[in-house]
Amino acid sequence: MTKFGEELLQSAKEALEIARADKRAPRVVAFDAPAPAAIRKRLKLSQDKFAERSGLSPATVRDWEQGRRQPDAPC
Repeated sequence: MTKFGEELLQSAKEALEIARADKRAPRVVAFDAPAPAAIRKRLKLSQDKFAERSGLSPATVRDWEQGRRQPDAPC
């Protein structure tokens, strides 16, 4: 088995232990999502232009700004 395969299998086993409450998660990462409206306004873009440049739908940008959805964590 490759190293990646071994790590993937180990991660799956660890996830199962955490789900069963046999083990605690090693850490929880929390972050404050940036305010999309503030970023958009700083760039002086409309919602439609911001969406276009970001590869998003205008509906997604509206949902972020109105608090119906949160942006995903950065990769």
